[in-house]
Amino acid sequence: MHFLFATMHHSLGAPMSHTGHDALRFPGGYRFELGDFFHQLHHRFIECNYGGPESPLDSAIKAWHDGTEEGEQATAAHRRRLPAAKRAR
Repeated sequence: MHFLFATMHHSLGAPMSHTGHDALRFPGGYRFELGDFFHQLHHRFIECNYGGPESPLDSAIKAWHDGTEEGEQATAAHRRRLPAAKRAR
């Protein structure tokens, strides 16, 4: 069962959540969820939101970005603390 779930998740989940859209909208108001804003922020500011919104790990390592200006400032401060960022300057 685990193998089937993992196969389905990785073959369908990743491509659908990387479309750049949060949902497909169909006639009649139907909506099929694809990705989320949390994940889009991860792709915009690579050094944040590594897990999912339900995971506390991003908060623990100070990599949480909620899309606000305060979140951007916290993410920028986090990037400045990373060793690779210091070498790139």
